[in-house]
Amino acid sequence: MKKSIYLFFTFITFYQFLIAQENTQWLHLPAISPDGTTIAFSYHGDIYTVPSAGGKATILTISDAYDHTPVWSSDGSQIAFASN
Repeated sequence: MKKSIYLFFTFITFYQFLIAQENTQWLHLPAISPDGTTIAFSYHGDIYTVPSAGGKATILTISDAYDHTPVWSSDGSQIAFASN
């Protein structure tokens, strides 16, 4: 009986780990602005920003290229990112 319970909880833990990995698969390396008011992130190869308090995300790049890894300038006026 103990073995069955152990296997059940192991399965549930592993399943939740797989789901968590699947849900965050496309959201990579968020970057918080120097003043802490905005978050830049990449999603499906485009760069977006969203207020750190929550709200609607605004797309910054739309292209066939895969844009990723946004980085804020030290004064927060510009965002640099990598792209192919």
